[in-house]
Amino acid sequence: IGRGTGRNAPELKKQARMLMAECQAAVPAWIMTINAAMENLNPASNSFDVIIIDEASQSDISALGILYMAKKIIIVGDDKQVSPMAVGIDIDKMNALRDMYIKGIIPGWHLYDAKTSLYDIAATTFQPLMLKEHFRCHPDIIGYSNKLSYDFKIKPLRDTGNCPISPPVVNFRVSDGARSDRQKTNLKEAETIVALMMACIEQKEYQGMTFGAITLLGDEQAQIIQQIILQRIDPIVIEQRGILCGNASHFQGDERNVVFLSLVDNNEGEGPLRMAGEGADQSRKQRYNVAASRAKDQLWVVHSLDYTRDLQAGDLRRDLLEYTENPKAFTVLAENVEAAAESPFEEAVAKSLVASGYHIVQQWSVGAYRIDIVVLYQGDKVAIECDGEKFHSGEEKIRADMERQTILERIKWRFIRIRGSEYYRDPDNTMERVKRDLATFGIFPEKVTDEQTNYPTSDLLERVKIRAAQILDKWHIENEELGVVVPDDSIIKFLPEQPVLVPVNETDSCKQMTLLFSQSPTIQKATARSTKATPRQVKNRSSKNTQSVVEPITRAKTGGAKDSPSLSKGLALIEMLNSAQIYYIDNRGQSGIIWVPLVDDGKERIEGIISGCGLKYSFEKRGAKATDNKPAWRVMSD
Repeated sequence: IGRGTGRNAPELKKQARMLMAECQAAVPAWIMTINAAMENLNPASNSFDVIIIDEASQSDISALGILYMAKKIIIVGDDKQVSPMAVGIDIDKMNALRDMYIKGIIPGWHLYDAKTSLYDIAATTFQPLMLKEHFRCHPDIIGYSNKLSYDFKIKPLRDTGNCPISPPVVNFRVSDGARSDRQKTNLKEAETIVALMMACIEQKEYQGMTFGAITLLGDEQAQIIQQIILQRIDPIVIEQRGILCGNASHFQGDERNVVFLSLVDNNEGEGPLRMAGEGADQSRKQRYNVAASRAKDQLWVVHSLDYTRDLQAGDLRRDLLEYTENPKAFTVLAENVEAAAESPFEEAVAKSLVASGYHIVQQWSVGAYRIDIVVLYQGDKVAIECDGEKFHSGEEKIRADMERQTILERIKWRFIRIRGSEYYRDPDNTMERVKRDLATFGIFPEKVTDEQTNYPTSDLLERVKIRAAQILDKWHIENEELGVVVPDDSIIKFLPEQPVLVPVNETDSCKQMTLLFSQSPTIQKATARSTKATPRQVKNRSSKNTQSVVEPITRAKTGGAKDSPSLSKGLALIEMLNSAQIYYIDNRGQSGIIWVPLVDDGKERIEGIISGCGLKYSFEKRGAKATDNKPAWRVMSD
């Protein structure tokens, strides 16, 4: 049949369907998509003992026909992940068909619409069984989803002892990132993500790992990232590392060792950005849940926001950035809740409140009495009592509870009570009711974290950041006097061992291949105007020196002038900086200057290297345009 587009394809498909009755008996187990099953199997003649439907939360009601083919059905899905969006569906037409054919005939007929998944339909009749054990992600990565969507019910069981990279979660802010007007793109973030990805690929600790980039706002940003990747990374490496770009739905059911998230947004106004809540039908919350849980070993959140100033409390973007800034703190909170709870019911309620961002204290003492949970906000407090069967059933216990509440209410305590039967019948709606009651009392979420639980300093992380900065500077070298952008067609090439980036020596014949990233919000394809181009050079260092070395640019101006004599000077300093893995900006071709930015805790070491080369230098506290006005040493090479 091939692709199924030939002249004989319809007849061949018909014959295949007729023969499937015999084929099914010959093969005991079949693995196929729902569409393929509906197309090739005949419900009248093909029947299975058991059908397992995976990712059922992504299957809309068109998948209902598969239920007719089995005696038993196992539906596997997650209603907290991406569900059908019904994009382009005529809602009025669908409602008319529903009212015409199933209204009053099928129980819960009003739920059958384009946004209802197969999992949702099954959940209306059968009690879901939650699988709580999680083996894929690092505990600190799945911790965000555990907090956001699962009320800390997930039990991470991944052994992290053999993970070669750290930290598992990185909050990376692009200081000059800006969202394009009326577009869902942020060019600086896109370039930064690709540069970080290239820097990771160069490090031996990331050898053999796969990479992905997910945009949390629309699809346009993923397209920009994809274009830069295709221009900067060799196709063989892209395939070898499984590099994939897309939105959250593209990654559902998939995974990568390292994933970069792009928030896209930035704030150039005075007040905070418009609130980004859970979205219609919790669609945004579902996307964040999926996106943040696709990384197995390391998650990078790349953004252009100061969340304390730009985002409001309750904004999902702020929630994500707060978590990635200090993941361990939320894990500690969950562990403390579990230790202080006196019953599974109280633990479940407390974890749900903590996951929603509330500040709680358990077993609060008031004189001779003790309150299960107290929720605090800016000095105000409300008591929450969990009336479970063990401690709060029976006539005497109920009377004692009421007397205690009456006494405490006389000293200005306010109470919210939760019955165990109410909670276990419908946990989500019960906690929503509690949150509404808290809001009525003026109690809202507030950030409370342990500031002493941050990750220790990672040498690998610093190496990646420095190398990424070098790559970005090679892409955007600016002439301090003329403001000319000089492109660098550096590219990661496939090598049997560790790939190392080395910039191309720019010659007259290759100067026509130009990518001016900083001049347009969209990435243009490189146009070759000359048939002669210097090959992209890639060197494979010995195993003793696996770190990438940035070699000096041999020409900085875009004109046809000959090599400047100043380029031959300062080579000793360049070699020493390369050997010490110290970041620098080589502007000898434009101004005869080598800039060496100040690095934390490295002032004495850097100045010792510079002073030993016999070149004139000075330390500029305000830096220069080439260093983004950050402190740096100015070294004169001529």
